[in-house]
Amino acid sequence: MDHDEAALLKRFGRAVRRARDAKGLSQEALAADADVDRSTVARVEAGGFNASLRVIGRLARALGVRPRDLLP
Repeated sequence: MDHDEAALLKRFGRAVRRARDAKGLSQEALAADADVDRSTVARVEAGGFNASLRVIGRLARALGVRPRDLLP
C-alpha cells in the first residue's frame, strides 16, 4: 500500500468515527445497524481496511449520511 492510499483510508476511517460519535453509537451498534462485523468497523476506523462500495453504503445508511459524506 502506498502512502496516498494509506492516507485516504485513514481519512475515511476518521470520517466514519466522527459520524458514529455524532450519532452516539458504539462500534457494536453501528456494526449491527450496518450488518457488518464489529471488527470491520474497528478496522475501517483505524484506517486498516479498504472497504468495498457495499460496506461504505451500509455504513453510510446506518449513520444516516450519504456515502460521499464519508469520503475525503
